[in-house]
Amino acid sequence: MTLLAPAPIRQLSLGWDDEPRALAHHLDEWTTGSAVSAGIAELAVESLKGSHQVLGFLNPAKLGRNLGYATKPVQNARTYYARQIEGGWLASGHAPLEGGVLVPVTFKPDKPRLGSDGKQIKYERPVNSAPVPFFAPLDAAAYEAIAARADLTPPPFTSSWSAWCWLLEQSSVELLVDEGEKKSAAACSHGYLTIGLAGIWNGCPKPKDTNGQSFGAPALIAELQWLREIRPAGAPLTIAFDASDKARGRVAIRQARCRLGWLLLEHGHQVRIREMVQPAGADFIKGTDDLLVHGGADALAALPVVPFKQWIEASSKKAITDHLLQPFKTTSRKHQTIARHFKTSDLPSSDLVAVVGGMASNKTGAIAGLTNRLVSITHRRSLADNQGQRFGLAVKREGQMLHALEQSQADLRKLEHLIAEHDGFVVVVDSSYIGGSSELQPNQCAGAVLFIDEADAFLRHCLMASTHIAKHRTDALTNLAACVSAAQQVVLAGAHIDEITLLAFETMRGNGAKAHIIESTLQPAAGRDVVMHRKVEDLLQQMRNLASNRKPFIFHTGSKQDESKMAPVNLARLVRRYWPTAQILEMTAETIRDPNHPAMAAIENPQQLLAFDVVLASPVLETGFSIEDLHQHFAAVLGHTSGHTLPQAFVQSLGRLRSPVPRHIWCNHTGSRLGNGAPVTDQLERGKLDHAEALARLHLVDAGEAYGDAGRYLRWWSELAANQNWLAPHYRHAVAELLGREGYEVQRLDLIGSDTGTELADELTEARDETVAIETAAIAAAPAPDANQLELLEGRQRLTIAQRRQIERGRIARDFGIKAPTAKQVAASRNGSYGKALLHLLVVDTDARNQWQQQTLKSLSKSQRAYAPDTCREMAPATRATALQQMPWLIELIDLAGTGRTVIGANFEQHHEAAKAQSRNWREIFGFDPSSGTVRTFIAQMLAMLGFKLQRTSRREHAGERVWWHYEVIDELAVLDRQQVLTTIRETLQ
Repeated sequence: MTLLAPAPIRQLSLGWDDEPRALAHHLDEWTTGSAVSAGIAELAVESLKGSHQVLGFLNPAKLGRNLGYATKPVQNARTYYARQIEGGWLASGHAPLEGGVLVPVTFKPDKPRLGSDGKQIKYERPVNSAPVPFFAPLDAAAYEAIAARADLTPPPFTSSWSAWCWLLEQSSVELLVDEGEKKSAAACSHGYLTIGLAGIWNGCPKPKDTNGQSFGAPALIAELQWLREIRPAGAPLTIAFDASDKARGRVAIRQARCRLGWLLLEHGHQVRIREMVQPAGADFIKGTDDLLVHGGADALAALPVVPFKQWIEASSKKAITDHLLQPFKTTSRKHQTIARHFKTSDLPSSDLVAVVGGMASNKTGAIAGLTNRLVSITHRRSLADNQGQRFGLAVKREGQMLHALEQSQADLRKLEHLIAEHDGFVVVVDSSYIGGSSELQPNQCAGAVLFIDEADAFLRHCLMASTHIAKHRTDALTNLAACVSAAQQVVLAGAHIDEITLLAFETMRGNGAKAHIIESTLQPAAGRDVVMHRKVEDLLQQMRNLASNRKPFIFHTGSKQDESKMAPVNLARLVRRYWPTAQILEMTAETIRDPNHPAMAAIENPQQLLAFDVVLASPVLETGFSIEDLHQHFAAVLGHTSGHTLPQAFVQSLGRLRSPVPRHIWCNHTGSRLGNGAPVTDQLERGKLDHAEALARLHLVDAGEAYGDAGRYLRWWSELAANQNWLAPHYRHAVAELLGREGYEVQRLDLIGSDTGTELADELTEARDETVAIETAAIAAAPAPDANQLELLEGRQRLTIAQRRQIERGRIARDFGIKAPTAKQVAASRNGSYGKALLHLLVVDTDARNQWQQQTLKSLSKSQRAYAPDTCREMAPATRATALQQMPWLIELIDLAGTGRTVIGANFEQHHEAAKAQSRNWREIFGFDPSSGTVRTFIAQMLAMLGFKLQRTSRREHAGERVWWHYEVIDELAVLDRQQVLTTIRETLQ
């Protein structure tokens, strides 16, 4: 190749200064202190001193006009920069976007000034300028050493920038990205071509608005994008950032590597990660230059370099541990810790306060002692009622105010009277938007303390819940932000408040607010035993032992539906086999809203649970409640989760009982994922936006302009979803780590073998079948409501079991056209049959799909149209049907139902491979990952969406090198008369 001409130099003119270009102590800091070669140090470093030199780099506008006197602004600037003006070193590097010219990059004063947080600002850059990456000037020795590492013989050295360009063009030359000028210069000195970023996040920063708030997706800086023009595709690029001895530091470094790595991967680089390994017997070594000083080039060469995706998998468990131990940043926030229970006097007067502490640390008690007017907003009706009792406040619900002592009575007071009588109230966020039935106005928060308990779960509910809030989500969030901004003080509380939660509320508070964190390190669970069992059978044996010995217990289960074996109603049947006289309370979302059920009273006053022998609770008892059991009425707490409940919520549920009795739990290895399943915020956000844009092409009107913050809400959704997806493969590990953080002594029996059988699991299956048979028969026998009665029942919040059965009976008549269903038809209807039949119709009938699409579009609120996750969820059948219509092989497959003809998986391997190649998009649209199973499971999942299943026959066949089973396609909706159901749905669309 033709080497480039030497790059011009664009440095500060210091001709009037008789001192050396670089003072000895500055050069020594680079050469002796950071192992930079003398040749590179002399090229990169110059010393600055005095206002003209220092201000000439940092703030040229404040130099003045040299008229013999200094104006007031110039005097102020000299005072502000007084410490920097005393001197320091300036590093210059190449500017690749300017033809490789050398430009000043970073100034390090000998006497750093202090920032607003009291910490030294070690490195300075020009005011209002973006950080610039450092391309160190190379000398001939460094150029040849880098080429030699790649086994290359380079052309003769002519200039530093020519050397850079030649090296970057070589596919065998490893390029590294590190942080800081000295680290990158040191690495270049020892044969590693390295770019130095001005901090770990500055390779792909997020854009910022006029207030300095970050928003939107990060992107590679222009200099890193430029690499695509000169680097061969697939050339190695290694990210090598500092190490940290602090949990939060390790979390941040890993997140920065992940963000940068994914973007570089998309640009065609072969991304790898190099992590610091601490040498035996040495003090903690932080960065590349420290390691080179300690052990030279051999120590750097000994560090492992791992492919990016392999590193992500290998480092996840340790990173999760760090994240759970320190889930938020403290560097820019006030952070105080106490080692005791919270008291009201601990709460500062700061605008935004976060009270962080484990269960039983008296967070709510501290809030109850406030004398200011209190407005509490929560995400659960039951928690609102509980807070009304605790704080002595009225609860605003369904357009009315209920006195704290009258919440369960029919006498509902008038709104205006209660506002006059009470200093504050409690509302549920779902209907708190302006015009909602529990409207919360920003002016009602002015002068008040706005309290948000379980703030992390609250934010998640606001962004993700499919409850009533889904219809008005952006309205509720926009109003919430206005209330947070208007309140005199905002107090967040929770055991698992994380960085995402703090950032969201800081943004809503506005004006650059930073949370003042008060954290209790008290571990009320210290010394309590938790046994993690390997098999569900082991957990059921513990339950049987307790029941057989008449020892009361609480069982927390993540299952809700009667059809799930672990649902409270089925566990109750199993318990009664061993303790027939037990007083059992089932607490579910339905029973706590049943005015005839004792669970409704117990959710308002948890102490009533002590009147029962066995309490079987679904996730309604996860957060916000305390059961004081001073005399240890309950002998144990049991817990089961299949991974659909967040690990934090599951751990919290185990601590609802304030008692040191042992805990026994079983939890799944993995948890559920959201969106396209990606553990990366940007990929999730892009997936949702791509999905929404595809819907827009189906004539969905975009109402996003009505909600300027809808994009911000999507970003928060993506961050929460990415965090859940990251934890999902290590769900059990996360639960164990959280239990340890709470102080539990965790016994990991799940890590050793278990020889238990399936006796109790089989009994539980029998119990489930009994429940289904009884319940379906009861629904079939329930009086059928007419259309008006059904509409009224569906609009009610509190329903008896008889009324719930009436609703199911009415829906069967409305949706399937079956006026007198049998128990089997009821059972089929409860398995999502309507959604499956609807999807089938939309696939095979284009007119029906267009009609459904138009009707659904009209029913969407502006809020739903503005928020991509809600848009995608509501329009999912249309999206799926459009995609499935392009799969003739699937249509042919369902046509085999009832014919007796069979198929083998070999015929569908190519379709499975095509799906795996688009696994992220597949999960976004269809809700499952085709790469995680076999051809058979892939076909079964596709058929299941339409209400069909595969049934294996006894016939096998050789195809290629494998033996394949033959399968029949079975219509699971046959009992409902599929064609009649399709006809009924088609008629309702007309």
